[in-house]
Amino acid sequence: MWEQKILDIYTLKADSPISGWIAWVFATISIILTVSIGVPQLVYLLKNKDTGEGVNFYSFWIVLVGAIGWMLIGSWDVAEVKMAASAIANMLSLLLFIFTIFFTYKYARNEAKRKQAWIALTVAVVAVALSSALAIYGLVGKDANGNQLRMWPQLHAVCVVVFPMLTTFSFFPSVIKSLEQKRFMGMSKGMLFTLVSINITWIIYRINLGINNGEFTAGLITTMVWQFVSLSIYLSQVYLLIRQYVINKREKRIITKNANE
Repeated sequence: MWEQKILDIYTLKADSPISGWIAWVFATISIILTVSIGVPQLVYLLKNKDTGEGVNFYSFWIVLVGAIGWMLIGSWDVAEVKMAASAIANMLSLLLFIFTIFFTYKYARNEAKRKQAWIALTVAVVAVALSSALAIYGLVGKDANGNQLRMWPQLHAVCVVVFPMLTTFSFFPSVIKSLEQKRFMGMSKGMLFTLVSINITWIIYRINLGINNGEFTAGLITTMVWQFVSLSIYLSQVYLLIRQYVINKREKRIITKNANE
């Protein structure tokens, strides 16, 4: 049946069509957003040729490792319905994020960091290539009995805590610094709004995935909890961005008023 074939792209069931199609739509949106996660930052770097102020380089590496983890969790999921959309999205995202890391180093204000650009690129390429090969094997491979390959439950339980935690708190040092100074810094505005949108769409996808699967597994619930925490963190940055905009607009109005008097 054509409906099941389309839903099979994300290993969803046609038995629950409403949750299945909602999950399918938001999985597709989430994939597009996740793939483009590093694009706003990459565009900013290429346009300005400056990494900017308040950037923690290790934050980008944590995002890379976290994305690799999400990819492996989705491709080796222990649930009957794998989080294939998450695996595919993060796999494509990593291919672009390699260049974001490279140009973050290349256009750093610190000369020592600029010299490390090609080393950073090599490490990122090797890590992404090896992990992507493992993820593809998990998605398409079969065991001796013809069943889908799955991660050991104990290892999966650890992964769904560790890797989501990494991506959730990857930019936390920059967030803390921003909150202390009460001004937005550490990433481009485009990347911030992309991260907020990603969290919202993945949450909707995972809720409907659980409904479609007929159960909310411990792994699915854990990833959703981390997604909500991540959303809260980035919304705090949206607040600072809006606050900064209002203050700047007010100051501009006062300057204009004084100039006219």
